[in-house]
Parts: sequence; C-alpha cells; structure tokens
Amino acid sequence: MISKINLFFCAAFFALLLQSCTRDGAEGTAVGGTLLSVQVNGVDGDDVQMQGMHTGSGQGLLRSDVVPSSGSFPQPSAPVLEDRASGLEYRGLVEIRDMPSGVHGGGALRKEVAMSSPQKTLQSASSSPLPSGVKYRLQIYNTADKSRSTPVVDIVASVGSATQINIDAGKSYDWFAFSVNDANVVPQIVRGVVSGNDTKARDVLLSSGTINTVFGENLLNITFQRKTARYEVVLDASGMFGGIDVSTTIRNVVNTSGAGVLKYGDLNIFTGNYSNIKNYDLTGVLPTSTSPQTWTYNLYSVDNTTNLGANTLALQSAKIRINKSSAFSSEATVDFPASTLPFSHVAFKSTIGSSYKLSIQMIESPVTVAGVRWARTNVVFLLSGSRLKANPESSSEYPNAGAAAFSTVFSISNPSGSDPCLGLVPKGTWRLPTVNEVTLLTQARYFNETAKVVRFATVEKNDVGLFGLEYPLDAGTVVQLNYPRYSQKLFFPLAGYTRSDALLGYGYAITESTVVSPRGRYWARDADGRVKALSIDVSKNGATISDWKTSIIDEINDVRYSVRCVRAN
Repeated sequence: MISKINLFFCAAFFALLLQSCTRDGAEGTAVGGTLLSVQVNGVDGDDVQMQGMHTGSGQGLLRSDVVPSSGSFPQPSAPVLEDRASGLEYRGLVEIRDMPSGVHGGGALRKEVAMSSPQKTLQSASSSPLPSGVKYRLQIYNTADKSRSTPVVDIVASVGSATQINIDAGKSYDWFAFSVNDANVVPQIVRGVVSGNDTKARDVLLSSGTINTVFGENLLNITFQRKTARYEVVLDASGMFGGIDVSTTIRNVVNTSGAGVLKYGDLNIFTGNYSNIKNYDLTGVLPTSTSPQTWTYNLYSVDNTTNLGANTLALQSAKIRINKSSAFSSEATVDFPASTLPFSHVAFKSTIGSSYKLSIQMIESPVTVAGVRWARTNVVFLLSGSRLKANPESSSEYPNAGAAAFSTVFSISNPSGSDPCLGLVPKGTWRLPTVNEVTLLTQARYFNETAKVVRFATVEKNDVGLFGLEYPLDAGTVVQLNYPRYSQKLFFPLAGYTRSDALLGYGYAITESTVVSPRGRYWARDADGRVKALSIDVSKNGATISDWKTSIIDEINDVRYSVRCVRAN
C-alpha cells in the first residue's frame, strides 16, 4: 500500500515538472535570462595589403632629409608621362586590387582586367582580421519590433575586447554592427541612419543578421562587409631623390572633365543603402601614412554606378614640393605648381567592396643636349645608397671633409663589369652614356660655341669657387626654372679624380695661387663593355681662365671618375 502511494506522488511530481517545462517553452523565459557573447571575425573579402586602422592621430611632420633610396617602384610597366606646364615626369598606375565576383559584374570585370592589364593584381576574397582596438557600434532590436524604433541594446565595443550582454532568452533579435575602422571614433546612429558627415572619406564597415537566443550562453559572430569602394592613393618621390615637403597639397581624384570621383552619403544600416550622395575632395583629408619619400591616402567612395573609361582618372595637385638633398651643406627645393596628372588604366566600374591602388611615381626629368637626355646631376655614391643629388649652388657648399670628400662622393672605379646607373630608382630608367654620346660633347657645335666654364665665388673671397662646365639645352627645349640653378642646364662639376688614393684635378677651393688646374672625368660605357671617359680640363693663369677643352681618353685603370647618367629609353 505504501509503495503504491509513493508511486502516485512520484508520478504527480513528474507531471507537474513536465507541465512547467512545456509552459516555459511556449511562453518564453524570464527577462535577462541569458548571456550573449560578441566576437568580431574581421572583414569579408578584405585586401590584406591595404588593411589599416585610422588612429585619428593626424598627419605628423615630415622630415626633409632623405632616407636610403632602395626604391618602391615596380619594374616599368606604364609609359613615362610629362606634365609640360611643370616639367614633372611620372608614371601614373591604377591597380585593381580586389573585385568581388558576382557584384555588379565583378566576375566579368576580373576576367577583362586580367587579360588586358598585366600590371593589375587581383586578389581572391577572404576574411581578414581587424586590428585590435577598432571601435564598432552594435545595435540589437527585437524582431517583433517591425518599426525598429528603439534598440534593446546600443553599445560601443572594441575589437579584441571581451563583450558580453545580458539579454532575454527564447527570443528573436535583429542585430546591426557598424564601424569606420577607427580606434577613436564611432559615429552615432539616429533612427537607423549614419550621417554622411560621419561616412565622408571613411572606411565604412557594416554587418547584420538575426539571432534566436536560448538559455545559457549565446555567441554572436560579426563579419563586416566593406560598404565603400576603397582608393589607396600613393605619391612616391623616390625617383626624385628627395623628400616630399609638408607644404605639398593634393586636391582630388578627378575624371577627364575635372569632376571628382570620390563620393559620400547617409548610410541606412537596415538596408545598407546610401542617400543624399555628394562628391568630396581632399580638403582637410590628411595622408594615412607618410615617410620622407612617400605619402599614402586611404580614400573611400560610396559610388556604385560610375563607369570609368580607360585612362580617364587623374590626380589633381595644388602644389608638390620636393626637398632635394645636395650632399653638400644645404638643401635645394623643386616646386611643381598646380597640375592634373592622368593615370594609365583599363576601363572599370567603381564598385562598392572593391579596392584600387592609384600611384603617382615621380621621376627626375632629364635635360637634352646633343639629342641625348642627360641627368641633371651627378650620381652621388654613399653607404646609404646611390642617388642623383642636387649640384652645389655656391662655393659655400662643400662636404664637411673638404675637397677630398667632394671628389670621393662623386667617383667610382672602372664600370666595365656593371652599370651603376641601372640601379637608380626607378630601376631601368637610367644608364651610363655610350662613348658616342659623350663624344658629341666634344664637337665644336656643342662645345666651342656654346659651353662655358662656371666658377662659383663668394663675396668675401672671390678667388675661391667651384669650377664646372655648362652646356645650354638643345633648341626648342624648355629650361625648367623650378629646378636649382645649376640643375637647369647640363652642368658638369669638375670634381677631379683619384689615382692610387691621390686626389687630382679637384675643382673646389681653387685660389689664384693654386697650381692645380680644375679637371673632370666622366665614365662612358658601350653595351659591349667598352669603357672610355670624357675629360674636361680648364687652364688658368692666376684668377684668369685661359682655356678649357674636352676630349675622350683611354685612361681607365686604377682611377675613380665621376658618373653622369642618361635616360635608358
């Protein structure tokens, strides 16, 4: 009897327990009954090469000195263009870095670009992590709230930090995550809209989804999608052998009509669409990163409709100033006025989710004498790397070690085994002159009638100076006055030469009583390895220059001569 009673009470207890579970499953759970952990996976289809976080720290100051010129140029793959008004020579390249397939004909465009433009490097879509510390805003709405009038959760969190939210279990929620890929800034979202002022020139990231919460722990995985087309704009001055001055101003990326192609607008996080779309320029937009020779802007556009014809993009500058290191006691500057610099590229459509790299690779322009395009200055050989430095501009400019160092930085030994010009940035742009090319400089029509000896002198000591021979440019050639004075024409400093560690014929610090006559020696090399040298000799009687001559010599052993390059093509 007792056993039957116990069985009855046990059955009643389990019936009540089953009824309680059924009621909870049908009617939901208590408020705050579960924990939601949030995890950010990264950016879907991101181009790792261009991934970066804005720190909000601003531009910072550029140093005007020049770092070793290892060069950031690829091998030449686009024509060298010239802005005739300013004399600026450059290569303008557009690389389509990533085009999501299936997005506005992306797959077809990838195929077209791959066939027609070997320079372009298209990367496959993948998810890349965001840097730790990037802030994002997470809004969560009750799915039953069709108007999405009030989020049940509206928080700002950081990538890499543990984020946990107490939320009701047994409910369905719509969530929206938004970021501008910044460690310091995350805009407000007002009734589902982010103001265009907050998306302008920003790396807009958006993600959304639905989650059904259960008792216990719940995990919300966020993988952002980029809601802009990304333009990485690079100004590279390594081919100018100088640093970009802080006064340089880049205005815009424009099309052939001069209209800007960068756009911004109000973002609706619920639909992912933009409204009130407008153009913007680079006023107030600072470079994302700077170095003495390179400025990089990461720019963003919400445009998803513009078709850009081949070679229609251009970079608009208000001013570009290059600080040219002279390897002597002062710096010279080269100013390029307002210019519109076209890029070389295939036709493409600006597409949200795509990445484009636009590069202006500046190259020192040559001067033309005897039909040959000569470098404006000598090669200077330093332990930190060879480069074309500005010529000295007065007798007060000299190396700290004096006349001997003046010759040393200019000279190298017999180049029969290699061409020291080929390694100058951008590689393959310069070469040693041939024997025939330097021979032209000895001909009467170029030398006797036109070339002149230049001697710098100071007011205090007018019998001291630096000697050199200067040729005028060929008829019809424009003299670029924005270059330093003795880089505007073809000026050969008489740096002397060395033999068995003895300095001979140096052209610095020549006084009336100096017995030595200024001399210059410049290497020439044919493609078959034949080597000769251009010799420039000046005779003087006290302070009076009595004669000067040029000749081709065969003294090529146990000597170190100067190097003046010419354009390779």
